[in-house]
Amino acid sequence: MSQDLDAIRRYNDNDLKWLEYCEHQRYLLEVAEKARGLRDGFVQPRPELFEDHAKHTEEAKESNALRSKTLLHHAQYPPSLADLESLSQILLINLLLDVPNCCYYVLLRCIARPIRDLIITTIVEDEQGTVTYLVLDRQYPEDEADTLIPSDGVIIVKEPFYTITNGGRRCILVDHPDDLELLLPTDPRIPSKWRQPVRTSKEYNIIGNIAFREGKPRKAIVNYSSALSLANTGADERSIRSNRTAANFQLLCYDSVLEDIVWIKRKVPLKEALLIRATNASYNLRRFDDSLHYLKKLKKTFPTSENLRDRFSRVLQRIKERTYGHYDFEAWGKIPPTASAPTMDVADYIGPIERRQTEDRGRGTFAKRAISPGELLLCEKAFACTFSHRDKKDRVIALLNAKSYVVDFEQDRMGFITDCVQKLLRNPSLRPKFLELHAGTHAGMSDGGIDDPKVLNTWKVERITQLNAFASMISSLQTHKWAIFLTAGGTIPPPPEMPSGSSIWQTGSFFNHSCKHNTEVSFVGDLMIARANRPIAMDEELHISYVPLESYAKRSDAIKHWGFTCECARCVEEAKETKELQEERTKLVKGITPIKDEVTKCLESLTEELIQKINDPQNPEDATEAMMWIQDLDSRIIKYYRQAIKIRETYKADPAIVPRFECSRVMVALTLFYHKQSRFHEVSSTACQALEDVGFVIDVQEYDLCVKRWGYVNDQTLIIWVFLWNAMKRTEQGGWEKAEEIAKTCYEMKIGERASFHYTYSILFEQVDKMGEDKDSSDSVGEGSKEEKERRRHLVEEAKSKLHAGAGRDKTV
Repeated sequence: MSQDLDAIRRYNDNDLKWLEYCEHQRYLLEVAEKARGLRDGFVQPRPELFEDHAKHTEEAKESNALRSKTLLHHAQYPPSLADLESLSQILLINLLLDVPNCCYYVLLRCIARPIRDLIITTIVEDEQGTVTYLVLDRQYPEDEADTLIPSDGVIIVKEPFYTITNGGRRCILVDHPDDLELLLPTDPRIPSKWRQPVRTSKEYNIIGNIAFREGKPRKAIVNYSSALSLANTGADERSIRSNRTAANFQLLCYDSVLEDIVWIKRKVPLKEALLIRATNASYNLRRFDDSLHYLKKLKKTFPTSENLRDRFSRVLQRIKERTYGHYDFEAWGKIPPTASAPTMDVADYIGPIERRQTEDRGRGTFAKRAISPGELLLCEKAFACTFSHRDKKDRVIALLNAKSYVVDFEQDRMGFITDCVQKLLRNPSLRPKFLELHAGTHAGMSDGGIDDPKVLNTWKVERITQLNAFASMISSLQTHKWAIFLTAGGTIPPPPEMPSGSSIWQTGSFFNHSCKHNTEVSFVGDLMIARANRPIAMDEELHISYVPLESYAKRSDAIKHWGFTCECARCVEEAKETKELQEERTKLVKGITPIKDEVTKCLESLTEELIQKINDPQNPEDATEAMMWIQDLDSRIIKYYRQAIKIRETYKADPAIVPRFECSRVMVALTLFYHKQSRFHEVSSTACQALEDVGFVIDVQEYDLCVKRWGYVNDQTLIIWVFLWNAMKRTEQGGWEKAEEIAKTCYEMKIGERASFHYTYSILFEQVDKMGEDKDSSDSVGEGSKEEKERRRHLVEEAKSKLHAGAGRDKTV
């Protein structure tokens, strides 16, 4: 959500503190821009800096502090690709402002306790005693700030970016963590006046063990690495590396875990704990074959190891999922709605698809063979995901672009980017695949657009997340239940509200966009499931829709984010529509609402006594009263239907290209009206018309049902198919089994699995079947002998004859 500051000024006149803060940030940004590239030469007074730091330390403790929720947009700059040996040392007083100081590095000592806020801030000094702030970004909130840049710690920052802070102070800004190096206490590059007393290897190892037991793995790693640099024997080195693997595992640095284990393996056979750690580290990196390799060694060397059978079962299941796409879909449908996203323990499955170069849209995804509707194309676990509830205001971050006077209020956006950065930073083996994703051009690119995967460019990571992240829900099933709730008109209990979020899937990101897409995606926790929504030919490109299937204007505006214009057949046709035609359609859609309210009011007038007379008339008078009520209802429904026809006439293109969603919604409401009256033949008729409005071509014969052409599939389409199947089954119409199968296939497309199909819709039909003839059976219209049914039919016919022609149920509706 973005807001112009003029709007803030209009609607929040009393909040002068916020407005003054924003305008002050703009002034600071203008100052920095004017001084860009100039040698600052300004020496910040040490007492004032420490006083300011102490003040900010207190502010950071207050959850409602403005500074703790606001970040100032600053210039983007590339990471340093230079080797430290090729750089020269520079002092703070000689730094150029607001640009990377190329060809130089600064050697600094931290002299204040770091502040943990949205960023990590501390005070540093150079060898001349000049002081400034140092700001470190893209770190996990739970990270040990005093270990990342500890007091009295010595650091090197390559090609430092010297700029102005939110408070107007100078600072060295570290956006790219690879630019900063924390020197070990034993490092000879530390000046003698800063050097701390050096302990022995054994002492550092003991301190590392204590830190690990205290839950400070980063501090433990620093001490283990110091101990390793002083180790005298191979046995000591193996012991220290073994300890370091435990700390790195706790810090999620699985690459480092395996690196130390491989080193130890070259020297001596691995112990049980190391084999288990190697198994788990490989598993968490999704290298299931390597995990199985270590498990086999574990079984051979330590056959009595705990949970060995369960470990084998888990890894073999992942390999089976990856190879065949066989998942426990039934269990997914039973996952309860929770406030946090379930993390799915599954392997990625890539079906009959492959990545290729397209003619004009970069890389895309293509079918390797002919694909059937509903077939599984991809099941992928997210590289990173974040979810947040809208009502959690403490998680909202204001990103102020002081130059454009625009404020972006984001929930967990910075946390999502940090998740990606830290995952790539801690496990460099994951970088090549992630950095393959489309990044476009970004201001933080190196000169000449060269990127080195060994050096993580956080601005490129941010750009990749902007262009490739999916707006997702925790559960497509729970989202669909909301669609059922709205369709049922509030007659069923509302499902729990689900938090929204952003996720990034590395294979799924290569699906290109089309408003006339052939692939549906659904979500379960951090899992994306992609299925074909119609028959797909071999070598045909697969598309998904990046935006909701709204009006042409809304879609076109939303797609601008990705920097292209959609030229699919649907957009081409809708672009031809005149403004007058669109306004007429909008007017007709608005005009149908009061008619719908009339029908709803008529249905609400239905009493239990009248229901009895309709379902089981005992005499002609009862049947006459029932038929008069039905006549009144039908007249309103006919009026409603005629309005739907007018809406349909505003569409000129084939519904397979331009779906008539407004008409389809009208027909769904009409279907629901008929279902509430148990008029299942009319339900079938209106459902078929609703499906035709979204592009389906259906051939309903006496004993069969055939889909000759698949149309658009969304939550509404799925509900229509369910009503059609239910109506055909109740009227014992041939082909209802086929309708059920198609409904389940559409359910798979939208939800990802079909195991929960019957349970999901049982609640809907329990509520809308209030006028059903039999509450205990869903297989037939009602119970009773043929003679009883004939008696009821005779009474109804007698009532019709007493009314004027056409007073009965209009067969054309």
